[in-house]
Amino acid sequence: MKRTIFPILLLLLCLMAASSHGATVYLNSGESLIGRIQGMDDNTLTLESDRRFGVSQGVLQIDRADIRLIEFDGMQRDLSRKFGVGYYHRGPVAQEFNIGSASLKYWLNRTDAVDMLVGYGGTSDGNDKVQEIFNLEMRYTHVLLQEGNQDIYWGGGMGFVSVTDRETKTEDTGINIRALLGIEFFFVSFPNLGISGELGVTNQSVGDRTSFGVFTSGFPTMAVRYYF
Repeated sequence: MKRTIFPILLLLLCLMAASSHGATVYLNSGESLIGRIQGMDDNTLTLESDRRFGVSQGVLQIDRADIRLIEFDGMQRDLSRKFGVGYYHRGPVAQEFNIGSASLKYWLNRTDAVDMLVGYGGTSDGNDKVQEIFNLEMRYTHVLLQEGNQDIYWGGGMGFVSVTDRETKTEDTGINIRALLGIEFFFVSFPNLGISGELGVTNQSVGDRTSFGVFTSGFPTMAVRYYF
């Protein structure tokens, strides 16, 4: 039976919240227990159960190895003043000047965040013409709704793009402007890890090439970040 890994921070949060917040404990067997956590050590979780399968109540001793995850009731996620570091991946329908980027995200408060994307890579235009692409983009996002372990958000961004032909050494520069709608998912047992996906609208102009796309140019995207 695979044992669930609980980060130290989550354990401390669990004990602090036990007196005022309920919890749902999900077992590896597929069953769930609802109640208030009274204590926890390396091997055992003590739960004052309000309902056990709708039949019995009381204080239960649960083997930690049998626990899949713990979900706390009434706790609102707050990433204020935290940095997120990760990777931002452009989807398969992204156009030629959209590349994967390193992401550095900072939460200004509970709902607002700024994100800097930096990408560098090479691509071919299909005619054995190799181009080097540099992309620097600044974004702002705002959480519209927190639903369970998910944030639904909207935002926008503006970036600088440089495209250099490796053979001729000529360089074209331009900008891209984006509006986006996304969702970010957080694991209950690993709350500092976020995985997100986005759709949106992009207008991009590089040299004499201009493109506009709805849900196509640079979208969809996926990103994974860890918040410190």
